Amino acid sequence: MSLYQPLLKNTSLYQIVSEEEEEEVSTDSEFEFNYDLDEINNKLIALFFVRFDVRVGNVVEWVLPENFGTDGLEFKALVSSFHQLDEDYVFFKFDKFYGLASLYCETIEDEEESKKERGVRMRSLGVLSLSYTNLYPHLEFLRKSSSELVYDKNEDFSSQFSHLIEYFEEHQTKTSLEELREIAPTIPFQKLELHHPIATMSAFCAYFEQNLFLIWKASHLRLKVLFLSAPPIALLSSRIYSSCLIATFHKNDPLLKYIPKLNPLFYVNLVETEMLQSSNHFIAFSTETIFFHKPDIWDICFQNNTPTISQDLKKSKTLEVTEGDKKRWQTISNILQKSKSLQNEKENENEKEKEKRKYGTFSDSQLLNDTIIKTFRNWNDNLLKFFVRAETGESTITISEIEELGFHKSDRIFLQDLLNLYNIDATIEKNSCCCC
Repeated sequence: MSLYQPLLKNTSLYQIVSEEEEEEVSTDSEFEFNYDLDEINNKLIALFFVRFDVRVGNVVEWVLPENFGTDGLEFKALVSSFHQLDEDYVFFKFDKFYGLASLYCETIEDEEESKKERGVRMRSLGVLSLSYTNLYPHLEFLRKSSSELVYDKNEDFSSQFSHLIEYFEEHQTKTSLEELREIAPTIPFQKLELHHPIATMSAFCAYFEQNLFLIWKASHLRLKVLFLSAPPIALLSSRIYSSCLIATFHKNDPLLKYIPKLNPLFYVNLVETEMLQSSNHFIAFSTETIFFHKPDIWDICFQNNTPTISQDLKKSKTLEVTEGDKKRWQTISNILQKSKSLQNEKENENEKEKEKRKYGTFSDSQLLNDTIIKTFRNWNDNLLKFFVRAETGESTITISEIEELGFHKSDRIFLQDLLNLYNIDATIEKNSCCCC
């Protein structure tokens, strides 16, 4: 018996797709979508300024548009424990939208002022959009503006923030907030960019090693995945993006229409405890380590790179590092090792050879990330083949069949839980050995 409740009631994943194919219904989106995706994804919904006030805490001091509701935004955009750094940035989800904020912490030199403001001035300048993949181009503007911003309560907002107003007017969406909130859940899943600036796949894999595949399996099973760590926040944001990348399918298969979209929340805090408890699944991070002592919120929690599994999942043995995971890790490890060896060879070249080769760290890093992602996409495509086999073949799937599909016999529990999750009436035969 699996602990997962089926995501699809009364029918199965493949049956739904088959019925729609007979009716010749488009599989581009689960919903009718009549908006220009590029326009609404690339445009800004809001721009805001948050600061820390010693008397009342985090405060949203200014926002455009002026009627935009900001309750809770002050805790998302100014991260707990950020004061340990001079500057950083954070991705997060607020309302139905995704945000990016540049954080700036300024030491106060004047002794009297320092006493009034506890020695530092902390502020955050950020934007909101419908898509987290298209926020990064705004970071340089936010960084520069947040570092130069000097806020004077006695001066008119429009005169202090005139360049921010101009920037927002240039990049804002023309769609109303009411429409945007309705559109947000219906947007088809956007292909994640492999070369996105925060997609640090090689570092991500090297950091988690074999536990990487606990993240991979938990993401596919749409579990609650939480990372806990101290700043820098930018690094933690990159782990959420990378977690999504390794669980993203490449093929344009009709089945994907009915697999729930990943839910990357990025930064979360204690104010959102109730929301996290009620969520079906998410991938998120926090600097608030007290979350570790709230196991009703998560299914798997990483303190730095050490995982803790919820009691129910421990019993199911789904999130254990199996022989299959070890083999997959060896594949990734070989890719990382080969790249490291090539890099060492190039570093030992003389200057003339380096110039001749025009060796660039970024291009080599990009190639490494591509290779890693391609490897994960092959594994993910094998999952789609597994779904098709489960629906179209005999109700019992043999161990040899899952091995032919690129899996190890120790993947049986994970694959069976996937079948239960999507209400597919098929069973994988049990192994004769006790280890898997």
